[in-house]
Amino acid sequence: MRPGTKAPHLIVSYFIVSALILFVDSRGFLQPVHSLVQKLAIPVESKLFRAREATLGKLGNLGVDKDKKIQEFEQRNASLSSLVAKIGSLQTENEHMRNLLGSDLPVSWRFTPVGIISLQVDSLYVLTSESVFGKPSIWVSTPEPGKTNYGIFLGKVEKVLGQRAEILLPTSSVSKIKVNIKDKESGQKQAMGIVEGRGGRMVLGQVLTGETLKSGDLVVTAGDADIPPDV
Repeated sequence: MRPGTKAPHLIVSYFIVSALILFVDSRGFLQPVHSLVQKLAIPVESKLFRAREATLGKLGNLGVDKDKKIQEFEQRNASLSSLVAKIGSLQTENEHMRNLLGSDLPVSWRFTPVGIISLQVDSLYVLTSESVFGKPSIWVSTPEPGKTNYGIFLGKVEKVLGQRAEILLPTSSVSKIKVNIKDKESGQKQAMGIVEGRGGRMVLGQVLTGETLKSGDLVVTAGDADIPPDV
């Protein structure tokens, strides 16, 4: 047989075998073979389906776990940011308190923790259970986030009604405090004057003409019978 005649013979043989199989199948002779193949195929398909579901389930869980971890990290970050802000506030308050404690306070002065009710222009209203009428004090409250005074007030008890006391602040129009003006860098005394309350603010006056004031100079108490120096 020549090589060129092999291909047509194969094609003819393929069609003859196919026709024979179709004829046998149409007569039902291949039904046992179909049943056997189905019995073998169903378990395989079931295993493949379960494997696919398990793989997709794990991938889905990975996505859920990732979102959960991101949420946890965001919550931790917010908590740490809040903690850093509180620490910064406490450090600044500590610095203010250190400066106050460094002053040579008279025996009649003291640090008094109280509950602040309200602050109205020149008066601070507080709750206290102690007998504090007429005593000059440094009043300290818990610092609040975003506040710039850090809960530190200086004033004199003006009125007491039960557990409620009114503290007169240095911004009051009746307040006059002798002060020294010091250079911010060297701490050397540059001038003297009197700070007067003007209803919600304080004004430096009675400074001698020959004395020089600069922006950034420190104004501290000169010290007298009621007020300690360098406050």
